Amino acid sequence: MASLSKTIETFCPHCQELESASGEGDIQRIRCTKCSQSLFQNCTDDFLSHRTLNQCAACGCTHLFRQKDFNRRLGVAILVVGVVLAFFTYGISLLIVTVVDLIFYSRVKEVGVCYQCSAIYRGFPTAKDLEPFQLSLHDHYRIKV
Repeated sequence: MASLSKTIETFCPHCQELESASGEGDIQRIRCTKCSQSLFQNCTDDFLSHRTLNQCAACGCTHLFRQKDFNRRLGVAILVVGVVLAFFTYGISLLIVTVVDLIFYSRVKEVGVCYQCSAIYRGFPTAKDLEPFQLSLHDHYRIKV
């Protein structure tokens, strides 16, 4: 598979418009297409020089995780089809769905995701060095008391 170019998908912190930007070049100059505010004000020196994911460039959060870059709805749809067909195929469709899942799992690249603002970093080589998803950190950022 060809390597993907670096892209960042995030919501504008000012107007909440979903933006997709190139992770190449002078990232600090990228502005929101709706409100023209700067999208990436929290870039570290490591991020600017080596594109190291040690902090979210959009919100400054130091907690990022890695996950497979696969459409969850498609994954659930494949599983549902396998379950529905299981009665007619005597369970063989579940075996086929498992094999299809393993093929997708082995071929789909990993992305980095910010716990706080849900920014997605595609094509960054350091995404594989991030920790996997942790529910306790997710809850820390999502549950506001």
